[in-house]
Amino acid sequence: MKNVIATLIIFAIFFIIPGIAGWYETHYTMNAEAVACENGQTMIFVDKTGNTWAYDTTEIKIGDKVKILFDTNYTDETRKDDIIEKITKE
Repeated sequence: MKNVIATLIIFAIFFIIPGIAGWYETHYTMNAEAVACENGQTMIFVDKTGNTWAYDTTEIKIGDKVKILFDTNYTDETRKDDIIEKITKE
């Protein structure tokens, strides 16, 4: 039984904890507002830094305040290639 527990602890230390930390290093959220709609489905958002983002959704309307979850795409030096993973209304 001690060997099983020791194996689980080692597994957690070397795989689970670094995986969780890696996710938090490559993801962040930003508040934004929906400012336009293109072709009835693509919403345009402006975040608090003035960057614009496009995302296909029919659940958000112009003027809605949202929180956007981004993936850095493993490039910390630029936001131009970041990927929107999720948008939720505030």
